[in-house]
Amino acid sequence: MSDTLAEIGQRLERLKSNTFENSVSASAQTSSVEEDNSSSSPTSVDSFDNSNSDREEEMAGNNDDNRALEDYVQPVVPNSPSCILLPTEARNYDLKSSHFHMLPSFYGLPNEDPLAHIKEFYNVVSGLPLQGVTEANLRMRVFL
Repeated sequence: MSDTLAEIGQRLERLKSNTFENSVSASAQTSSVEEDNSSSSPTSVDSFDNSNSDREEEMAGNNDDNRALEDYVQPVVPNSPSCILLPTEARNYDLKSSHFHMLPSFYGLPNEDPLAHIKEFYNVVSGLPLQGVTEANLRMRVFL
């Protein structure tokens, strides 16, 4: 497994260095073309500027092709509200930090029992001294 990871790391470094070398050589070619065009007529410089802007647009369009797989997994949801909405009576009270310190912690380790954690969570929430709030609203508020 570690050999595979080392090989992947080496390939990644090779690709990065090749990409850097290609970008350096491309910029060197661009500067030599600019020098050649500076000695020619103004119309050729204008056409070079147009082709250069076309390349920039193409590169901006190809930006999606260069994204990592992780970027495709992330949902694109700008400024969307949460799908879990608290009722108005659940928003009208404050929970103290001492209330949160009483809650059990669950880390998902192999020796932890999720059902025991949920039972302990219910026991702690049902014992919180808040009046005028239903237990379901309180659980939702503590859970969020």
